[in-house]
Amino acid sequence: MSASAPNKKQCVLCNKSGGILICEGCQQVFCGKHVNEHRQELRGELDNIMQEHDLLQQELAQPSLKKNHLLNKIDKWEKDSITKIQVAAETARKTLQELLEQSKKSLSKTCHNITENLRPVNLEENGYLAKCVDAGSSFAYIRGRFLYSDGCHTIRFKIENYQQPYRIFFGCMASKTALKENVFITSDSVGWFGHDQVYENGRCSSNVRKYGYKSSAIKINDVLYLTIDCKTKQIRLFHERLKTICTLSINENLTPFPWQFLLVLCNSGDTVRILHNA
Repeated sequence: MSASAPNKKQCVLCNKSGGILICEGCQQVFCGKHVNEHRQELRGELDNIMQEHDLLQQELAQPSLKKNHLLNKIDKWEKDSITKIQVAAETARKTLQELLEQSKKSLSKTCHNITENLRPVNLEENGYLAKCVDAGSSFAYIRGRFLYSDGCHTIRFKIENYQQPYRIFFGCMASKTALKENVFITSDSVGWFGHDQVYENGRCSSNVRKYGYKSSAIKINDVLYLTIDCKTKQIRLFHERLKTICTLSINENLTPFPWQFLLVLCNSGDTVRILHNA
């Protein structure tokens, strides 16, 4: 506030001209009485402004605090999650390792049992030569690696040696069936054996007249053709020297696809070679 010029103006509140002062802020004229009231009013307004300023500062600071709190929670969640994942992964590794070890032991035991139960046979020349080394009371079982579900397929066998009486089985079986003792007499297999025996899905017959099969006619070095015909659901055994052919039907319900050829050697020294098709 400052004193006015000689030509005094009137107070804006009471219209008196005595002791007039001009407010440098609002440029209004006040008398001595009302200038103090105006000062009080300005102080009140200033206090309000300061309070609003403080409130505004607090409001501006609060989002930052909330943001920091949320970031801290996210950081903690991340660390906890990583720890849980690491623990779960380590547990999974140990479980998988245990399962692999169990499978390895089980497979080793299974292979050992097959070697014991389905032995004894030597497979030589990349699997093209099968020789029964010491059958004893067990038979030696060999089945092909290929699976047949369609088409017509012929495998040629040469009888390189056998012990009397002739007891070699040629036929096929369902691939889903495990290779086990006496599998050739089950419903899963079809084929020709010694003693003029014919096996059809678990049924055995030695009726030479009906089937035209005579095992005693087979000699060393004879070549036999085993044809697996998936289209007609039959297998055929052709005797190259005698020019005879025997045919058996396969019940698909008892011997489901895919099929594999089955060879059974019974006597020590029985030897059969798979010939390459011409």
